[in-house]
Amino acid sequence: MRALIADDDRLTTTLLSDALRRQGFEVTVVHDGNAAWEHITSDPAPSLAIVDWMMPGLDGPELCRRVRQEPSRAHLYMILLNCARVYASAAACSLCSGIWLNGSPSCRK
Repeated sequence: MRALIADDDRLTTTLLSDALRRQGFEVTVVHDGNAAWEHITSDPAPSLAIVDWMMPGLDGPELCRRVRQEPSRAHLYMILLNCARVYASAAACSLCSGIWLNGSPSCRK
């Protein structure tokens, strides 16, 4: 199964790609939304796309809109990542990351 990871953060792409490869995915990594769209519209297209909400070129929501408007890509599962680098509160952090360690939020990017 093919997966696409589109994020301008190199650490994020490394962690995600390593995890997906361990699960047997064939992974392609790109670092901007325009490259992600090119990969999504190529053949063979990925079955899964994990894309950053905010990145250079097309952002994650725009990629989702384009995919949903393209009937030949309707099968594509998309996951949007949204994790701001600076959090205003622990509550915002936990909502964004969904990760709690030892009773406190862990959300460093």
